[in-house]
Amino acid sequence: MKTIIRISAMACGLFLAGATFAQDKAAPQQQTPGTVRAPQDPTWQRMDLGKLNNVTKPTPEQMGKLKDIESKYEKMRRELPTSLTAEQRANEVKTLMVKRDAETMAVLTPEQKKQWDEAARAPKPTSAKPAPAMSGSPAKPVEKK
Repeated sequence: MKTIIRISAMACGLFLAGATFAQDKAAPQQQTPGTVRAPQDPTWQRMDLGKLNNVTKPTPEQMGKLKDIESKYEKMRRELPTSLTAEQRANEVKTLMVKRDAETMAVLTPEQKKQWDEAARAPKPTSAKPAPAMSGSPAKPVEKK
């Protein structure tokens, strides 16, 4: 009798653990019928509004306009026809980025444009340190005594 109770308790525990594990997995996102997800665009580069904010210090009004511009062009990119070839899509994306960047620069003052241009031309810092140069023979393994 005790064996049956133990087996039942273990079975319930395994069942509950399995149900909990199954709930942890994210359900795949379902698309509504008739919609097609826009393909990823390796040529698309989002406007770095954080960097733009740090470098040019736009007014709250300017920042609102900049966010609206980024959203507008992101939406236009997502709405490009899926029937385009990869080359056609890349050309369309580049055209959108050029227009977006021009519209973005139109929001900035001449001083802010100058600051942004200088920041863009500045060399990018490298995050990885170069490996030290090795000379001589490789290290010998330490013998255990």
